[in-house]
Amino acid sequence: MISKKELLEETYNTLKPLRELKSGLLVYNKPHFKNNLICITTDINEIRDRLKLGWSIYPGKYKFILQAPETVLCDLSEIYSNPTVNPIEIFVLSRILKSINISKFLNKFTSTLHFKNLEVFLLEGVASDVEIRIVGFDKRVHDIPNSLYQMLKRTNLWKATLRESKNIIKTRKLNIKSKEIAKANLKTRNFYNRLIKKYSIFERVNIPNRIVCGFWKNLPKNDIFIFVPKSGLKYAIGFIEEIGSDEQIMLWECHLSLDQTKELRIFNKKLKNKNVAIIDRSYSSNTLDFLKEKVIREGGNPITIALFPKSKRAIQHSDYILFLDKFIPSKNIHFKKNWQEDLFIKTINNEKSF
Repeated sequence: MISKKELLEETYNTLKPLRELKSGLLVYNKPHFKNNLICITTDINEIRDRLKLGWSIYPGKYKFILQAPETVLCDLSEIYSNPTVNPIEIFVLSRILKSINISKFLNKFTSTLHFKNLEVFLLEGVASDVEIRIVGFDKRVHDIPNSLYQMLKRTNLWKATLRESKNIIKTRKLNIKSKEIAKANLKTRNFYNRLIKKYSIFERVNIPNRIVCGFWKNLPKNDIFIFVPKSGLKYAIGFIEEIGSDEQIMLWECHLSLDQTKELRIFNKKLKNKNVAIIDRSYSSNTLDFLKEKVIREGGNPITIALFPKSKRAIQHSDYILFLDKFIPSKNIHFKKNWQEDLFIKTINNEKSF
């Protein structure tokens, strides 16, 4: 096992060791306030084997950090993260998962033939208020959410919880769409092609071929909209598809997990005296906080918008959130007991008070 001193050095003091597992090291990710399963190595054969199993690779200070594949069992904030897009079923799934011992349930579930010998763990942390996430030794972990959902739907517990939920939640179609870039309009496709050219100088960048839109017209008005490419490209492209303008878009990548000095700007713009919206999917809000300070230093007037926030902290550190398909001022959200369910219900039911 790697020593605590070496782990802190390799990860620039961002990962804290929790416990050693058969498949790797469970760590607490300080910048993102959540747990991850990692392996640190320079063994090319181990790197090759784990990449084939679906692990991701990142450079450490001297060695390579491999992170195990993760997936979401249920997410109240973001519809397309779930094994179903039916809002009532998402609510039912969330209630059931919170009522059972997930770890014991996963152990029984992974004793089946397809998942045999697959180590799976529930990922906990401060940034897991809204989302239930698991990690596994290999890419089979991505098959668990749908299999689990289909199995739960056959239980009496599901039927009873569904009956209760229908008295709580109204049925409405969410104003959110996901589609392939090939089905987007000409302006959106042209932006996408320009983006590919810009990114061609970099070794490894994952540019999505899907866009997410349907809600951007309700976004607060600003002069410039900054999206973080790592998680926000499909949203930036969706903004162009719906609003019809790419002149206001700027992409600004910053790496907070390890060395915080690495930054990347594409379609860079002068920010002085401009109203600037900083938009990112948010677990901890650290990226939003970091970019907000940068914008202020350059003379801009920033507001932060957390897309599908996963934690109370992410909401409190943002000016607005996008929850499901609605932009909500963060100051309007009240954190009472079971606030996650309450926020979900009120968003689905189109209630004005949060």
